[in-house]
Amino acid sequence: MKKFLLVLISVILTLLLFSEVIVVKRNHAVLRSGPGSFYPIISELEPNAELQILKHEEGWIEVEYMGKRGFVSEKISKEKKKSSETEKKMAEEKTGIKIARMGMTAGVKGFAKKLSRKLNSDPQFVDFLADYSFEPTKFRKFKKETYKKFNYKKARKLNPLPDFSEFDNYSFSEQEFGLAIAAKIASLGISRDYDKTEYLNLFGNLIVAASDVYDKNFKFFILDIPNPNAYACPGGIIFITNGLLSMMENEAQLACVLGHEISHVARKHGLKEAEKRFNQILAESAFLELDEELEEIGETQTEEETEIEDELEDLLLETYEQIAAGRLGAYENEADKLGLLYALRAGFDPNEMLNLLKKLQSSEINSNNEHYSKEQIISREKAIRSELQKLRFPKKMLINRERFLSLGR
Repeated sequence: MKKFLLVLISVILTLLLFSEVIVVKRNHAVLRSGPGSFYPIISELEPNAELQILKHEEGWIEVEYMGKRGFVSEKISKEKKKSSETEKKMAEEKTGIKIARMGMTAGVKGFAKKLSRKLNSDPQFVDFLADYSFEPTKFRKFKKETYKKFNYKKARKLNPLPDFSEFDNYSFSEQEFGLAIAAKIASLGISRDYDKTEYLNLFGNLIVAASDVYDKNFKFFILDIPNPNAYACPGGIIFITNGLLSMMENEAQLACVLGHEISHVARKHGLKEAEKRFNQILAESAFLELDEELEEIGETQTEEETEIEDELEDLLLETYEQIAAGRLGAYENEADKLGLLYALRAGFDPNEMLNLLKKLQSSEINSNNEHYSKEQIISREKAIRSELQKLRFPKKMLINRERFLSLGR
C-alpha cells in the first residue's frame, strides 16, 4: 500500500509539472539546446508563446514548444522595461531581413564589418570573433572537474546577487557595436593559441554562470601584449593580455579579473549614452540596409546617409577610446565589487585579488590602463579589503593553482 501511494504521488507530481507553462514576455527570446548561453540556438520564440515546462536548472528551464525540446532563460517570463521610445521601437522590430537576430549571423557580421572599417581595423577579425565557439560537452566536463570537491551552490546561496532590473534591458545592436570595437582591439595582437583560448572560454563561462548575465553569450580572448590589461566590449566580448595572465598564480585571481570585466558588460559602464544614441540612429534611419541595397542598384550614398556614417564613426571612436584607456573610477570600483561577488559565487577565493594587486604593484611593467596603474592599485586594495568583509565565505574556497600553471602561461 505504501509503495502504491508513493507511485501515485510521483505520477501526480509529474502531471502537475508537465501542466505548468511559461509565457514568453520578451522580444527575441531564444530556445537553446542546453542550459547555458554558449549552447546553439534552436529557434527564436514569439512573444506570448506558451512553453511547457519540463524541469528547472540553475536559471534555465527545459521546455517543450511546437515539438521541440530545449532550454530558455527564466528571464523570458519577466517583461523588461523600455526606458525610451527608441528602445521600444527597436524592441518591436521584426526579425530583420538585413540583420537576422539569432546570434552572430551573416547580417550582424556584415554590419559589424562596416563599422569596424570606421575604426581602421581588419574586418576579418569580425569573422574570427563572431564564429568562435567550443563544444558544450567540454564545458560540462570542465565544470564537473572544477566542482568535484566543492559545492558552489552553497556559495551562491550565502551571497545572493543584487537587484539587476535597472540594467536588464539589452538590445541586439550590442552585437554589431561590440563586434566592431572588439575587432579593433583584436588587431592589437590576438593570440591564436587555440588551447589557451578554449581554456579561457571554459573557465570564463563558469564565472558568467554565477553572474546576473548568465544568459548572455560571452566570449573570451587573449592578446599577445606584455602590458597587464583587460578589456570588456559591448555584447560580451572580453580580452585579457598575456602580460596580465603571466602575473597570475592561480584560477582564483583569474576569476576576479574576469568577474570584473563581466561586470562592466552587465552594468553597461560608460556605455549607456553611447548605446542609446546608437539605437536611435538605427531606429531612425535605414542605415542597416544601405550596403546591400546600394550595391544592388549601383547607387552611392546620399549626404544624409554620409552624415549618419560620420556620426557612427565618432561614436565608435569615443567608445573604443574609453574602453582602451579605462573607465571612470566609479565604474571601476563597482566592477571590482561585483567581480569579487561573481568569483565567490563561482566558488573561487576573492581574497586572491589582493595578492594579484600586490604583484602588479611591484612589477616593473606598467599597464596602459589607468585602473591597473600603481597609483590606482593602492586605493583599489583598500576598497577591496572593505568589500571582502561584507561577503560570506563557505568553509573552503577554490584557488586551483595547479591547473592554471599547467597551461604554461
